Amino acid sequence: MMPWQWFTISTFLWAALIFALRLLNMSLDTLRVIAVVRGNKLAAWSFGFFQVLLFLLIFSWVYNDLNNLINVFAFCAGLATGSIMGIWLEEKLSLGFTELHIVSRGYGESIAHSLRLAGYAVTEEAGRGKAGTVTLLHCSIPQAKTKKIVSQVNEIDPHAFITAEKTRIISGGYWK
Repeated sequence: MMPWQWFTISTFLWAALIFALRLLNMSLDTLRVIAVVRGNKLAAWSFGFFQVLLFLLIFSWVYNDLNNLINVFAFCAGLATGSIMGIWLEEKLSLGFTELHIVSRGYGESIAHSLRLAGYAVTEEAGRGKAGTVTLLHCSIPQAKTKKIVSQVNEIDPHAFITAEKTRIISGGYWK
């Protein structure tokens, strides 16, 4: 294909299809990884099956005509954009649980009381930090509630040190 032949409506529509399918492909890949991390075997299998099926289809189209730089570019751009889309999708789905670790100097009891009133289980520990006595609070919450609870904690103690990590429920405990 000569360079001036690259710029047809058909060429751009084909490239747009490759881009869109690659975007979907990478979003499925993100969902597959989330399912694997969460231990959801059926979802991981399903997402993986369709992700690879799409990949093989799209890759064969691009591989059969590597001289078509527009399709190669669309394939690469779909992967890059799909990675970002996957991060956004994971944030919006807010699947799973988050373990909040809160360190507060002087407001630990108030924070724990507020969280308990909201229906969350909180474990309190006494500790000593650089500037003296602190309260360490541990609270497992649905990931979708993380921003709300961090905001709630910051209203009580704007200087609280808060970290979060994703977690899985193994057994026991109290869950709202």
